[in-house]
Amino acid sequence: MSYTILQTCVPSYRLAVFDALAAQLGESFRVVAGDRFFDSSIRTVAQERSWFRPCENRFVAGNRLLWQSGPAMRDLARGPLVVEANPRCLRTWLLLGEARRRGVPAAVWGH
Repeated sequence: MSYTILQTCVPSYRLAVFDALAAQLGESFRVVAGDRFFDSSIRTVAQERSWFRPCENRFVAGNRLLWQSGPAMRDLARGPLVVEANPRCLRTWLLLGEARRRGVPAAVWGH
């Protein structure tokens, strides 16, 4: 079973928690994220981590909405899934619906 967290990006302040999860879950853990957040000064710094899987962030509507795509997005709702609690991330809504339809555990997290 694989465990996936979908993020807009992986800034430095989240590395420690993701590294700890990877230490516990091993190869079954991954974080899918794009290169930056809505505020372009917040960037992904996890490119060298084994648990990191890049996706493409496409910001639309004047940088107010986000669509994430790419090979890393395939099959996200087939195993336990954690997504950001950001209603501006459009793909998140589709993934939560797909997880519910499949009966896959899904959680939403944020601050």
